Parts: sequence; C-alpha cells; structure tokens
Amino acid sequence: MTSESQPQVPCSIVITTCVDSAGLRANLAQVLPQAKELGAEVCLIFNCSESEVPERSRSELQGLVDSLLFETKPGKSYALNTAIGHVRGQIVAFTDDDAIPCTGWLAAILEPFTSDPRVVGVGGPVFPEFCGDGPPTWYRRILARKPSSFMGPKHYMGNEQVDYVYPTEDKIDGVPLGANCAWRREALLQHPYPPELGPNRATGLRGGEDTYVAIRIMEAGGRVVYQPKARVAHPVEAGRISLDYVLEGHRVQAIEYIRIMQLLGRPLPNLTKLVKYQAHLQRHSKLKPLQGEDRAIRRRSKRIFVAQLIDELRRVSAEAESAAPTVLEASR
Repeated sequence: MTSESQPQVPCSIVITTCVDSAGLRANLAQVLPQAKELGAEVCLIFNCSESEVPERSRSELQGLVDSLLFETKPGKSYALNTAIGHVRGQIVAFTDDDAIPCTGWLAAILEPFTSDPRVVGVGGPVFPEFCGDGPPTWYRRILARKPSSFMGPKHYMGNEQVDYVYPTEDKIDGVPLGANCAWRREALLQHPYPPELGPNRATGLRGGEDTYVAIRIMEAGGRVVYQPKARVAHPVEAGRISLDYVLEGHRVQAIEYIRIMQLLGRPLPNLTKLVKYQAHLQRHSKLKPLQGEDRAIRRRSKRIFVAQLIDELRRVSAEAESAAPTVLEASR
C-alpha cells in the first residue's frame, strides 16, 4: 500500500543515517516519545543496503520506528526523497541522526503550521554541544560571527519568531538547517532534494541540499518561519573542531555554492573578477599579516574558498565547451 492510499497523519519525522550508533539511539530516545504524544510517525532510512546493517540492529530498530527503509544509491538526497515518497504526514520534520531534539521540539516546530496555513516551512535553532574542554578559542570566535555555520553545526537567529528572508543573488545562507526543519510534504514533492548536492560518500560533499530546497520553496512564494522554541542540540565530535576539517569545509562549500547556483539557474560568479580578487587576497596576506589566530584562519579559509570557486568555474566552462556542438555538426 502506498503512502497516498494510507490514512494521513499530522506529521512524519524523517531521520537518515548510514549506521546504527549510540548517537542515533540517543536521538530516537528523544524523538519517539514526542512522536507518540502527537500522533506522528517516525521513518528511519539507511543510506546503504540492508545487508550492511547487522540483523540484530535491523530487528531492534524495526520495533522502535514506524517504518525502516533502505536507499542503496549513495547520497543523503536520494534517501530523503525516498522517505518523503513513503511517509504519510502532511508535514515532514527532519533532524540529524546524531542530533538531540529538546523536549517539546516537535510541538514547537509544528505550531507555526497550525497557526497560519500560508507557512510552508519552519526552521529552528541548532546549538553545538562540545565535549571536554570544547573547541579552541579561534574556533569559538569564528563560530560566534555568523548566525548559521557548518562549524558545529550552528543555527541561531535570536529568541523571537521571524520570517526567513529570501536569499539574494550573491548570498544564499540564512535558511533552515537540515538538522532542524519541517516542510509541507506537498512542497517537498514539488521541489525534491537534488542528488547533485548533500552528504555523499561518493562525491565527498557535505551538504547544500537543504539550502537548495529552502530557496526553491521560498522562490515559489512559500512563507518560511524561524521558530526559536524548536530547539535541537548537536553533539560535535572532536574531529569536527580541527583546523583541517574547517579548511576542508570551506573548500567543499565553494563546490556546493556553484552547484546550487547552477541548479537554481542563477548567474555564476565572474571568473575574471575572481582571479583578480584571488591575487588581491594573496598580496594583502603578505603585506598585512594579521594578529589573532581566528583572523588568520578566516583569511586562509577565504583564500581556499575563492581558489575552489575558480576551479569549479573553470570546470563548468570546460564542460560547457566540450558539450557544445562544433560549427560543422551544427550545420548538418
């Protein structure tokens, strides 16, 4: 029986994962009681084959959630779209498999939908939780600079409910994070997650799929609300606060940015101007060395980001040239 022929439920919670873990079990310990209280269903989908998950884990998890699915195509976007096609909720809420939704999270994230039928999406705060002594000073200072960051991850826009603002041509952040968001299922079916983006062990990308979907839905006129009461904590592994992780994150973000702009049909950055800007950054770095480790790392991250943008634009240009028909072929 398909989800379209089954009775609907008020909400479905979708959690994607690649492996059974202590973090996943901690997540479910918070999610399951909230789902039961509100009559929501919980769908857990593995982005791997069924044989890759031990039989004991499959059996235990099958008894905990309403549906246990498997998507063998590598890429979180594939798993998300498969789950969305399966679930029955009019609203679909998402959180990461290693995140911990706080008490009352589900009720809070559903509240804007019930109070205003124009609301198509809701996002909430994501607070990183560090173990031990936490991250170094440079990490904390960089993290504090922006309301949203892959570092952590973190998302915080204050303690008041506000509408997200439609991103401009050159600024595509400031949208809900995939670790804490909810959307009307109808909108997700119209604007599926793109397989070109999202965490993927085959491509090495880390995200971008949630940004693309949010922009597409807002582009179609959907109202998207920030709900401060829908809080999610996100434990941060020690490896994610390393300098290598942060620098690689900025490189990957450049790839994701170009792909998002391509998929949205927006103009790409000007390659000539970027090359000049890259030279300016290099000169500036030599002439004006910075004091403070966080400022030096921010500058280094920017150079890495710009360099990868240039590489991506050159790749896109080369692909376009190779795909274009020759004059002789066009005349035939």
